[in-house]
Order: sequence, then structure tokens, then C-alpha cells
Amino acid sequence: MRCEVCGREIRGQPFRRIIEGARMTVCAQCARFGTADWTPSRPQPRRRRPRNEVEAAESLELVEGYGERG
Repeated sequence: MRCEVCGREIRGQPFRRIIEGARMTVCAQCARFGTADWTPSRPQPRRRRPRNEVEAAESLELVEGYGERG
């Protein structure tokens, strides 16, 4: 894993610091630039659309000349 500030290889435990509002994973030397620690969150599973919405979208028709109608 590489430091997101200096690009060096991170040896040992990486530091997760907030640097100028950005959440970054940094080496021990660059960790001093950070103001606070942060912990990564687990990604939330993506929610699927209910089947009835998908079927409704598939039943739509393209109207020729729609922009010319007034």
C-alpha cells in the first residue's frame, strides 16, 4: 500500500487521517499533516428496484416528433 500524500510504500500500520478535508491513508511521516482520524465504513449493499417499476419503464413508448408538439 502506498501513502496518498508522498507516494512512499507504507511499512507497518497505515494511518487514516483527515488532511484538508480529505480522508486519506498515509504513512507515519505524513500522518502529522492530519487533524483527525477516521475509520472506513463497510460498503452498503445496493438496493434493487422493485420489479413493478422495471416493468413500467419497459412499457413506455417513444413518441415521434414530441418536441414539435405544442
